[in-house]
Amino acid sequence: MVVTVLSEGVAMIVALVVLFAIRPDWPGTDFLALAAFGGVIEAIAAVAIYRALSFGAMGVVSPIAACSAIVPVAFGIAMGEALATMAAIGIPIALIGVIAVAWTPGGVGEAEGRLATGVGLALIAALGFGGFVVVLDEAVARAGVVWAVVVARFTLVAAAGLVALVVRSSLSRASGHALPLIAVGFFDLSAVFLIAAATAEGLLAVVGVLAALYPIVTLLLARFVLGERLRASQRIGTAIAFVGVAMIAATA
Repeated sequence: MVVTVLSEGVAMIVALVVLFAIRPDWPGTDFLALAAFGGVIEAIAAVAIYRALSFGAMGVVSPIAACSAIVPVAFGIAMGEALATMAAIGIPIALIGVIAVAWTPGGVGEAEGRLATGVGLALIAALGFGGFVVVLDEAVARAGVVWAVVVARFTLVAAAGLVALVVRSSLSRASGHALPLIAVGFFDLSAVFLIAAATAEGLLAVVGVLAALYPIVTLLLARFVLGERLRASQRIGTAIAFVGVAMIAATA
């Protein structure tokens, strides 16, 4: 929770700097509720992913979160968009990969198997991030990239801050980690701005699946920085999940 509040607070400050630097015209109030709702969804997803990463293996959590791409694809179908054959095949493949990654074989004295730690939160994050892309797309259409991102970011920080106050999270726990938190906020905001710009120019389903490929970097960091190792079944599941996501993206 502390990581979310501080890193996203940094991102909000940067977003305000961008707003005052560009000074886009005020688009009216039609987008406010939608952008605010997007901020709440992203706040839930951000808290879920950080919590999942705090006690679950990064290499397990990230591929599950990558399946957020299914949300904008499903929304497009519901809105009457025709789903390409590759995407129709890729969605169930991605789900099979998620199940393979999430399921941890039991050891001696354990049950036959158990869900890997952090899987539930990772699934919440996937739904949240996918939903955020859908909402952001509409907010950008009504207000433009900058205003949509700024309002969503402000709402995210406000929502996360309120939860932090309720659970009485101590900001002192983040002492000594200022630079990493600033970096997290900066990279997160950069990604959101790029996603927003992409939704303004391209198809929602395509943007959603391409944005969901970010865990590839996370997995590389987990392997070479943290030294995390996955079981053979989880490595296979990871590969399957990314093949599914790639097939969805290939419909572009």
